[in-house]
Amino acid sequence: MEKIERETPKSSSTNLKEDALCKVLGPEKNGRLRTFGKGVTLTKLSVLSQMSGHIAQLHEENVQFMSQMAHMQDTIDELKKNQVSSKCGNDRRLMFKMRQLSSDPNELVHHIPLRPNAMRVWVDVPKKPKAFLWPADKVLMDFTPRPQPWLSSLSLFFCFLFPQTHSLSFNLAKIGPQHQNVNITTFGDAKISSQGLQLTPIGENIDLKYRAGKAQWVTFLHLWDNSTGSLTDFDTHFVFAIDSGGSSSFTDGLTFFLADPKGSESSDITPGLAMGLPVNRDTYMGTSSFVAVEFDTLRNGPPLAVDPYNISPGTHVGIDVNSIISNVTAPLYCKVPGGIENEAWIRYDSSSHDLSVVFTGSTNTTRVKDTIHLIVDLRDYLPEWVTFGFLAGTGGEFEKHTVISWEFSSSFQVDPRPKKLPFGALVGIVVGSVVLVGGFGLVGFGLVGFGLWKRSRENGKGILQLKMPQI
Repeated sequence: MEKIERETPKSSSTNLKEDALCKVLGPEKNGRLRTFGKGVTLTKLSVLSQMSGHIAQLHEENVQFMSQMAHMQDTIDELKKNQVSSKCGNDRRLMFKMRQLSSDPNELVHHIPLRPNAMRVWVDVPKKPKAFLWPADKVLMDFTPRPQPWLSSLSLFFCFLFPQTHSLSFNLAKIGPQHQNVNITTFGDAKISSQGLQLTPIGENIDLKYRAGKAQWVTFLHLWDNSTGSLTDFDTHFVFAIDSGGSSSFTDGLTFFLADPKGSESSDITPGLAMGLPVNRDTYMGTSSFVAVEFDTLRNGPPLAVDPYNISPGTHVGIDVNSIISNVTAPLYCKVPGGIENEAWIRYDSSSHDLSVVFTGSTNTTRVKDTIHLIVDLRDYLPEWVTFGFLAGTGGEFEKHTVISWEFSSSFQVDPRPKKLPFGALVGIVVGSVVLVGGFGLVGFGLVGFGLWKRSRENGKGILQLKMPQI
């Protein structure tokens, strides 16, 4: 056999039917076991063939696994690349670090679109958890985390460790075209010019009667929290002018509103005595939820019975809840023919549920100020997230409605008292944590234990060698 092996070319040594053992003992037959102890026989070949199939399968799975790991690394690198820092207000200290998840205006946040110039982010490290997340002079962003599926359990812990803040603050000292679709979005006949926010049209060659416009802040206000019942405080101040251009006949008025964002953005603007508010003109009731402060320039008395008929002058301020029939009213001395500028301060106290309005007017050359109040729990009439801004409308006569400046601030105070978790929720948290940690553990184990099988020959015997990849 040794002589045959020496004389047999190496190129033919891979043909098992021509090896030395077959030439001496003859071809192998099924059911016949030859234990010469040397070389490869057909019996051993069947075993090795099955083993080679497993090796090929393992190799293919390893390639797929490494491809998935590379994709995961690319995702991590992309998230790192998008990581930004944020500094808030005039205090330029670092408040938190975040990663941008989406800037798609149609991306839903709490079932509501982001809108233009907003973004959805993941807050990685809140440096100052109680700080306002939105700078006073910048476009607002939504900070609701939207983790990848493999980070869902981790995000649950972030929610427990770091309370979310949804306070909002801004100050537009002089509203101008630079704020169009950046800070304020307009609908209907509203637009922004160098004079300010114009809610009803002006100009020649157009019909100025029965027109209406709407303008709202580009993002939504978190009014209250369903899980805790917490309700926000807010304050707003604005300067406005209602001008009929010297005419003693004018209609209809301007409103500041908070409204359900699920209503349509343009079809819910009602001209005439509704002053833009979404109401049914037959019943005067809201077609969608709103709370508004109206600056009404026309007293719609009997037979309409919408406005108070026993006050003078007929121009008045009122607070409306899902109806244009005001809950409380007071006279407004606004001198519409002269287009005198007036101011309004609206404040809501979440602890007392007091909605108060302070407003100015003019009598002759004297500036006057008045106040109205309404006790109302806004949670009973509005959803957690609301739109807010201004509406105005004209009726059978014309007047121009302009908002010149606008500032707003809210302070969302979440109830700090700890809430007792139900047993099921606690089990869910524990199981989610175990799954998360276990998942990463399996990935690590796969990296260490998943190797390439290699066949070698040692001392004339077939041996399997496990090669561990370097990690």
